[in-house]
Amino acid sequence: METTGPDPRTAHVVTSALITIDGSHVVARDWL
Repeated sequence: METTGPDPRTAHVVTSALITIDGSHVVARDWL
């Protein structure tokens, strides 16, 4: 988990987006 932004929420969203792009919708939902 890397925080590339002033707000941790932004990093969380970016991480979820990356996971979704990876093709793991289930994991993305688990994160959300």
